[in-house]
Amino acid sequence: MAAVGDCSALLRAAAPEAASAGVVVVTGGEPDLRCCTDRRARQLDLVQFLLGSGPCVEAARGRTARANTTEIRTHWPDFALCARTLHVHSFLCAPLLLGDEVIATLDLYGDRSYAFDRIDEHRMAGLTGAVTAALRRGAAPLAPPRRRRSLR
Repeated sequence: MAAVGDCSALLRAAAPEAASAGVVVVTGGEPDLRCCTDRRARQLDLVQFLLGSGPCVEAARGRTARANTTEIRTHWPDFALCARTLHVHSFLCAPLLLGDEVIATLDLYGDRSYAFDRIDEHRMAGLTGAVTAALRRGAAPLAPPRRRRSLR
Protein backbone atom coordinates (compact mmCIF):
# COMPACT_ATOMS: atom_id res chain seq x y z
CA MET A 1 0.00 0.00 0.00
CA ALA A 2 3.00 2.32 0.41
CA ALA A 3 3.40 2.46 -3.36
CA VAL A 4 -0.16 3.76 -3.70
CA GLY A 5 0.69 6.46 -1.16
CA ASP A 6 3.83 7.33 -3.14
CA CYS A 7 1.76 7.52 -6.30
CA SER A 8 -0.84 9.81 -4.68
CA ALA A 9 1.90 12.12 -3.39
CA LEU A 10 3.31 12.39 -6.91
CA LEU A 11 -0.14 13.18 -8.26
CA ARG A 12 -0.62 16.00 -5.78
CA ALA A 13 2.80 17.41 -6.71
CA ALA A 14 1.99 17.42 -10.42
CA ALA A 15 -0.01 20.64 -10.24
CA PRO A 16 -1.00 22.56 -7.12
CA GLU A 17 -4.27 23.61 -8.77
CA ALA A 18 -5.37 20.01 -9.28
CA ALA A 19 -8.31 19.21 -7.03
CA SER A 20 -8.17 15.49 -7.89
CA ALA A 21 -5.88 13.19 -9.82
CA GLY A 22 -5.50 9.60 -10.93
CA VAL A 23 -3.25 7.14 -12.75
CA VAL A 24 -4.66 4.54 -15.12
CA VAL A 25 -2.35 1.81 -16.41
CA VAL A 26 -3.03 0.72 -19.99
CA THR A 27 -2.18 -2.89 -20.85
CA GLY A 28 -3.09 -4.21 -24.27
CA GLY A 29 -5.58 -1.37 -24.74
CA GLU A 30 -7.34 -2.17 -21.44
CA PRO A 31 -7.52 0.37 -18.58
CA ASP A 32 -6.61 -0.51 -14.99
CA LEU A 33 -7.03 2.18 -12.33
CA ARG A 34 -3.91 2.10 -10.17
CA CYS A 35 -4.25 5.03 -7.80
CA CYS A 36 -6.18 8.21 -7.27
CA THR A 37 -6.32 11.03 -4.77
CA ASP A 38 -10.04 10.64 -4.04
CA ARG A 39 -13.32 9.01 -5.07
CA ARG A 40 -14.08 11.76 -7.58
CA ALA A 41 -10.90 11.06 -9.56
CA ARG A 42 -11.72 7.35 -9.48
CA GLN A 43 -15.22 7.98 -10.87
CA LEU A 44 -13.95 10.33 -13.56
CA ASP A 45 -11.30 7.90 -14.76
CA LEU A 46 -13.62 4.89 -14.77
CA VAL A 47 -16.49 6.67 -16.53
CA GLN A 48 -14.23 7.88 -19.33
CA PHE A 49 -13.04 4.38 -20.09
CA LEU A 50 -16.54 2.95 -19.86
CA LEU A 51 -17.76 5.59 -22.35
CA GLY A 52 -14.65 5.32 -24.51
CA SER A 53 -14.30 9.10 -24.61
CA GLY A 54 -12.80 11.89 -22.56
CA PRO A 55 -9.42 13.52 -21.99
CA CYS A 56 -8.09 10.47 -20.11
CA VAL A 57 -8.92 8.26 -23.10
CA GLU A 58 -7.15 10.75 -25.39
CA ALA A 59 -4.07 10.43 -23.19
CA ALA A 60 -4.32 6.63 -23.39
CA ARG A 61 -4.16 7.04 -27.15
CA GLY A 62 -0.91 9.00 -26.80
CA ARG A 63 -2.15 12.60 -26.87
CA THR A 64 -1.96 15.06 -23.98
CA ALA A 65 -5.38 16.63 -23.44
CA ARG A 66 -5.90 19.96 -21.67
CA ALA A 67 -9.51 21.16 -21.64
CA ASN A 68 -11.90 23.48 -19.86
CA THR A 69 -15.68 23.31 -19.43
CA THR A 70 -16.56 24.44 -22.96
CA GLU A 71 -14.08 22.10 -24.63
CA ILE A 72 -15.31 19.19 -22.51
CA ARG A 73 -18.88 19.75 -23.77
CA THR A 74 -17.69 20.15 -27.37
CA HIS A 75 -15.20 17.27 -27.60
CA TRP A 76 -16.72 14.75 -25.18
CA PRO A 77 -20.46 15.46 -24.83
CA ASP A 78 -21.24 12.04 -23.33
CA PHE A 79 -18.67 12.61 -20.62
CA ALA A 80 -19.59 16.25 -19.97
CA LEU A 81 -22.58 15.36 -17.78
CA CYS A 82 -20.40 13.29 -15.45
CA ALA A 83 -17.83 16.09 -15.20
CA ARG A 84 -20.52 18.67 -14.48
CA THR A 85 -22.19 16.43 -11.87
CA LEU A 86 -18.86 15.99 -10.07
CA HIS A 87 -18.09 19.75 -10.32
CA VAL A 88 -14.97 19.29 -12.45
CA HIS A 89 -14.37 22.12 -14.90
CA SER A 90 -10.89 21.48 -16.28
CA PHE A 91 -8.63 18.58 -17.16
CA LEU A 92 -5.00 17.89 -17.89
CA CYS A 93 -4.37 14.30 -18.92
CA ALA A 94 -1.05 13.04 -20.26
CA PRO A 95 0.29 9.72 -21.48
CA LEU A 96 3.09 7.97 -19.63
CA LEU A 97 5.30 6.45 -22.30
CA LEU A 98 7.74 3.60 -22.22
CA GLY A 99 9.46 3.98 -25.56
CA ASP A 100 6.65 4.57 -28.03
CA GLU A 101 4.07 2.66 -26.00
CA VAL A 102 1.53 4.30 -23.70
CA ILE A 103 1.74 2.41 -20.42
CA ALA A 104 -0.45 4.71 -18.32
CA THR A 105 -2.17 8.05 -18.11
CA LEU A 106 -1.69 10.78 -15.51
CA ASP A 107 -5.00 12.59 -15.07
CA LEU A 108 -5.44 15.92 -13.26
CA TYR A 109 -8.86 17.42 -12.55
CA GLY A 110 -9.66 21.02 -11.59
CA ASP A 111 -12.55 22.61 -9.74
CA ARG A 112 -12.50 25.69 -12.00
CA SER A 113 -12.22 26.35 -15.72
CA TYR A 114 -8.73 27.10 -16.99
CA ALA A 115 -7.11 25.59 -13.89
CA PHE A 116 -4.25 24.28 -16.05
CA ASP A 117 -1.96 26.00 -18.54
CA ARG A 118 1.11 25.20 -20.64
CA ILE A 119 3.38 25.54 -17.60
CA ASP A 120 1.38 22.77 -15.93
CA GLU A 121 1.78 20.65 -19.08
CA HIS A 122 5.56 21.07 -18.88
CA ARG A 123 5.57 20.33 -15.14
CA MET A 124 3.54 17.18 -15.73
CA ALA A 125 5.87 16.05 -18.50
CA GLY A 126 8.71 16.26 -15.97
CA LEU A 127 6.83 14.09 -13.50
CA THR A 128 5.89 11.27 -15.83
CA GLY A 129 9.19 9.51 -15.20
CA ALA A 130 8.64 9.63 -11.44
CA VAL A 131 5.10 8.27 -11.76
CA THR A 132 6.33 5.48 -14.05
CA ALA A 133 8.94 4.58 -11.40
CA ALA A 134 6.24 4.45 -8.68
CA LEU A 135 4.13 2.16 -10.84
CA ARG A 136 7.08 -0.12 -11.46
CA ARG A 137 7.48 -0.49 -7.68
CA GLY A 138 4.09 -2.18 -7.67
CA ALA A 139 1.27 0.25 -6.86
CA ALA A 140 -1.78 -1.95 -6.35
CA PRO A 141 -5.09 -0.99 -7.93
CA LEU A 142 -7.72 0.41 -5.60
CA ALA A 143 -10.35 -1.80 -7.19
CA PRO A 144 -10.72 -3.36 -10.61
CA PRO A 145 -13.16 -1.66 -12.99
CA ARG A 146 -16.51 -3.44 -13.08
CA ARG A 147 -16.57 -3.40 -16.85
CA ARG A 148 -13.66 -2.81 -19.17
CA ARG A 149 -13.75 -1.28 -22.58
CA SER A 150 -11.00 -1.58 -25.14
CA LEU A 151 -9.35 1.61 -26.36
CA ARG A 152 -9.08 0.29 -29.88
